[in-house]
Amino acid sequence: MISDIPIVMAVAVITAFVAMTIISAIFGYARDRESFERETGASSREFWLLLSLLVGIFLILLSLFITLIWSLFA
Repeated sequence: MISDIPIVMAVAVITAFVAMTIISAIFGYARDRESFERETGASSREFWLLLSLLVGIFLILLSLFITLIWSLFA
């Protein structure tokens, strides 16, 4: 049980970094949305925002799933 603490801490750090990446992508998107549409006339940036959110959520779920499997079989 004590040996699982470093694994849980590592997963928490990875999850925190992924969450910070998602938050910075959202804030950057909100700040640059109007200027991007004015300059290019396109809104394809929404696709990249959605893709980054999906990748971030996938990484969070993957790290939590790996931790769950590791703690069950350790």
